[in-house]
Amino acid sequence: MKKGAKRKSRSTLAPVQQSASVGRVLFEKGLRAMERFQHREAVLCFRRALRADPHHEEALGALSFLCVQRGWEKEYLDGLRDAYDGGNRDEELFFELIHFCMKRKEALEARFYLDLFQRLSPRRKRIGPWSVSDLRREILELASAPGAKPLRPRLLQPERKGAPETPVSTSVPPAPARAGAALPAPPEPRRARLPLPALPPIPVTIE
Repeated sequence: MKKGAKRKSRSTLAPVQQSASVGRVLFEKGLRAMERFQHREAVLCFRRALRADPHHEEALGALSFLCVQRGWEKEYLDGLRDAYDGGNRDEELFFELIHFCMKRKEALEARFYLDLFQRLSPRRKRIGPWSVSDLRREILELASAPGAKPLRPRLLQPERKGAPETPVSTSVPPAPARAGAALPAPPEPRRARLPLPALPPIPVTIE
């Protein structure tokens, strides 16, 4: 490098072409950075691996191990977002996104992922160990608290071609009653009554 030339910052992620082979190379590069205790560099490599291959489970697991161990919640959440933005819609990813968005008070984003999860899996009543209804109640309470963070701009953009359309709402509905208060029981689903078949007359003999 020429004297006086400025070094490029390594803290930003350059665009990466999506490819499983590229993801594998970047993942192994991240492992080597971990062995040299270059943890920040390893995080960038794992995130770039997820951008190249959003379903790279090893890169996601290594990123989780490194970031959670060192308390880097924001960096881990950013890596989860990389996988989501690349097209990963696995239930485990939704679970982690919702969990860490709530930990970082990103209530609107957590609700966005929960709404999308329910749209993709309308019959599921749980996500991970959580009940969807209880989780939604906690998210609404968090969103109603002062200082709630806005939805990130990437989620306001329409889904790419081939991906399911996602309804986007930035409004916050009123929070339900807090735990311990009497909540009305949900109405039972109405059942359609089937018409009874007409019965033939019964012959009666009188002796």
